[in-house]
Amino acid sequence: MRAIHAWLLASLFAGCSVSAAQSPPVADSVLHCGPARTACPLASDRSLPVCVEGRCLRACRVGRGECDGDGSTECETETLVDPCHCGGCGAHCAEGLFCVAGACTPRQDPIVRRGAPAPATCP
Repeated sequence: MRAIHAWLLASLFAGCSVSAAQSPPVADSVLHCGPARTACPLASDRSLPVCVEGRCLRACRVGRGECDGDGSTECETETLVDPCHCGGCGAHCAEGLFCVAGACTPRQDPIVRRGAPAPATCP
């Protein structure tokens, strides 16, 4: 399993143009994180693993946000279509506008047709 995990993470970052001089210390790599140099958990459909100061953390994928403050829901908000978190957590569209590709607009996306117009107040 560890070999598959290493291969998957290596393939996620394949093609990155970071030289050896620019790469982080081994202890801050998602493959070798922290003093124990352990591999961080696998990526999910909502987040990617990151190693920060020797701790495995999760970073939301593009278009997702951890907006409810509950880490157990992990990147639950779709910031590309949510008018209460349009383009980022807490970025509210004006009442009646739609969130399309992370921007507030007066019309719903004609192809995707997802998302409701912004309410008068957002939770």
